[in-house]
Amino acid sequence: MNANAGREGLPLAPDAPDGAALYVFAWGNNAKRATLKGRTCQIVSRLRMNSAVIRFTDTGQIEVVSRNAIRKSAASPLPGQGAARSGPL
Repeated sequence: MNANAGREGLPLAPDAPDGAALYVFAWGNNAKRATLKGRTCQIVSRLRMNSAVIRFTDTGQIEVVSRNAIRKSAASPLPGQGAARSGPL
């Protein structure tokens, strides 16, 4: 990873362009995570050990988090579909 990773102005990864999948930060088990919980984000880069650099859509804040801590947003379309699924599978 380069020295500029995690700084403001970091572009989204090629596999996650603007308008790509949105995620919601789901963990709130400590004080810092509680402030992040429920906020919408995009994956900037996937890292080793199941972590990811994410950018929150509301403030542009960048964090390195576990990929287990983020959930696909209901507002994000599934690959190959124009709209998010609703109802039972």
